[in-house]
Amino acid sequence: LIGRARRVRFAKGEMLYRRGDEGDSLMVILAGRVKISNITDDAREVVLNFLGPGDLNGEIAVLDGKGRSADATALEPTEAALIHRRDLFAVLERHPAALLGIVGVLASKLRMASAMVE
Repeated sequence: LIGRARRVRFAKGEMLYRRGDEGDSLMVILAGRVKISNITDDAREVVLNFLGPGDLNGEIAVLDGKGRSADATALEPTEAALIHRRDLFAVLERHPAALLGIVGVLASKLRMASAMVE
């Protein structure tokens, strides 16, 4: 996957993507920090997560093929490895252990979201 990934850079304050954008890739944060958030109907920001080096983002949309579920903003200069859906799925089909790793990340994020709601 790393050989197929494309390195992308984002300036501080730059949007990696917005809620509803097409989700045809995921990113592995290589350097920097990213805020995952949404804006409520009454214009309040709800921060869902902060991500740093080694963290995945965009995995929900890339797996279900729907739009992004939140906004992602670089909190500082950020570099990421962008992996397209077609490349990811080809590897996951051949390496089920990699898929289990992504499922583990999703489960951890779901637990965190449940704790936040409580």
